[in-house]
Amino acid sequence: MVVLASLFGFFVLLAVGRSGNHRFLVLSTALLLCPIFLTVLEAVFLDHVYPFDLWNRFFFPFFFAFVSLNSPEGTNNVVEVGVTLFLALLFLVRHTLIFMIKLLLRPIQAGEYKLSLVHGRSMEPTILNGDIIVISPEVHGLNPGNVVDVRVPARYASKARNIVHRLVWTNGRMIQTKGDNNCHLDPKIPVENVEGVVVAVLRAYEDNIHVETFSDDFYPTKDILVKAKRLSSRYGRINSISRLLGIYLPTLVSLLLTFILLRI
Repeated sequence: MVVLASLFGFFVLLAVGRSGNHRFLVLSTALLLCPIFLTVLEAVFLDHVYPFDLWNRFFFPFFFAFVSLNSPEGTNNVVEVGVTLFLALLFLVRHTLIFMIKLLLRPIQAGEYKLSLVHGRSMEPTILNGDIIVISPEVHGLNPGNVVDVRVPARYASKARNIVHRLVWTNGRMIQTKGDNNCHLDPKIPVENVEGVVVAVLRAYEDNIHVETFSDDFYPTKDILVKAKRLSSRYGRINSISRLLGIYLPTLVSLLLTFILLRI
């Protein structure tokens, strides 16, 4: 954050020496540095994405920053300046919210187990979107039918990510998985990429947590149930807010910008 504050201060000083509306364009660039920095933090520390896979994460903030820096010195178009500043603030708010949501909903430890919130419908009806899965770090003796947490490197997919799918094939060195709700098989990857085995699914029903175990050796402790309930409650609140900020607000903003641009 010290680095981010220093960069922002540098651009503020740079803007002071500029004339007219161009100083606001430079300030917009300073604002755009914040979501770029947050995106890098999110990708590296929360999603564990390698630096060379970051391009698609901050292409648009970088693009607007580049346009702002290279705007004509003598521009007097108030609408252009206003739209640029607005877009900078919009990107800042959007990326801050994304970063905070991922931070709040990141997997948590409960003893030796990891509790992770499910995003997606590839394992329905076994695992539903919004369920909490309990992942054991014990990965020895994998057999087809196990539901595993696998790290898929960027060279096997569009981006590096973790998936929770069912193991359908292994020869001891390589594995292949498939989502119960998917028609296609996942790529074959080394068995070392398996980070855990799902031993239970926790599903919230109002104030209760329903437990479905995949292993006879697992029994949910009080600590696991308390943390799962807390994570599920947090997900419900964030899901309601993100629907407003992610669907309705951007639609309203797009219509407003379209109206302004059509009027000039």
